[in-house]
Amino acid sequence: MKQFRKLKSEITEDHDNHEDVEGRRAKAQLFKLMKYSHKLISLLDDDDDLESWIQDKISVASDNMSSVYHYLDYEMSFPQFEDDDDEYGGSSNGYYESVQEGIISDLQKIAKSKRTSEVRLNNGAKLPVDHKTAELLIGVYNELDTSNRKKMEINISKGELSFMKMIDFAQENKIKG
Repeated sequence: MKQFRKLKSEITEDHDNHEDVEGRRAKAQLFKLMKYSHKLISLLDDDDDLESWIQDKISVASDNMSSVYHYLDYEMSFPQFEDDDDEYGGSSNGYYESVQEGIISDLQKIAKSKRTSEVRLNNGAKLPVDHKTAELLIGVYNELDTSNRKKMEINISKGELSFMKMIDFAQENKIKG
């Protein structure tokens, strides 16, 4: 019984002195991802015909890694926005929100002007958008409720792949009129 109490005491002390190791765990997982990625690159030839589920898994993994990178890159670039509310009671995501709202505003301007113009995404990329695509996106956006509009704003401004997915979404859900 003494050994059990001693072991329990040691475990409790270790737990009390425990430091967060999420960063170390994340690095280990990233190392494993990198290792597997290199192995997969060497296994694949440019002209290989892959099953759709394999392509989907690779695409999702790539999109997830991109999202994590851009989020952490933003957080490290703008550490002053770490709190949920700023000193004026606003959201800490002011930069992202302004980009998201800016994209909707830009799409409205493009639709109205009947010209092709560029929109800027959260990751800094600029995409050319023609007026028909802008009209399609704004048409579907206007039909959404507030919660879904917010989701569309977030997704449309994430990056190139998310923007293209939102175009697909808009085409599938366009208003029949």
